[in-house]
Amino acid sequence: MKHTTQVNLIHQIFEAIDRGTPPMAERFSRNDTSAYTSTERAAREREVLFRHHPIVAGFSSQIPNPGDYLTEDLAPVPILVVRNTSGDLRAFVNICRHRGAKLADGYGHTAKLFSCPYHAWSYDTDGRLVAIPDDYGFEGLDRAASGLV
Repeated sequence: MKHTTQVNLIHQIFEAIDRGTPPMAERFSRNDTSAYTSTERAAREREVLFRHHPIVAGFSSQIPNPGDYLTEDLAPVPILVVRNTSGDLRAFVNICRHRGAKLADGYGHTAKLFSCPYHAWSYDTDGRLVAIPDDYGFEGLDRAASGLV
C-alpha cells in the first residue's frame, strides 16, 4: 500500500473516532460472495499475505527464558519459535526433516529438545539434529545438513 493511501486511511479513522461513528460509504454496496468462497482468491491472498510480508507469530515477552517456545499455524507452513540456550530467538519450520511430522504444539517452557512422534529424531533449540535413536539405514546422513529449516 502506498504511504499516501495509508496516511489518508489513518486520517479517516481518526475523524470517525472524533465523530463517534464508523466510516461509512456514501451508498450501499454488496460484496460478491466469490470474494469469500473462491479457492483461487484464497490461494492468491495466502501468497501475497504470507509469502511477501512478515508474519507475527507472537511477542518475545511470551517466551522470555531459554527453552520457552510457541508454535503458529497461520502461515502456509507451521512455525516453531524458541528461545535457545544463549537467549536468542530462533524460528523454524515446525516439521521433522525425516517424516514431516509436527514437533511441537502450542507453547511450553524449559524445552531442551524437540522430538518427532514417529521415530524420535530430536532437534535442539538451535535446530540442530542431535539424535536419531535407531540410525540403521541412515549411514552417511549429514546430520549438520539435516537440522530444522
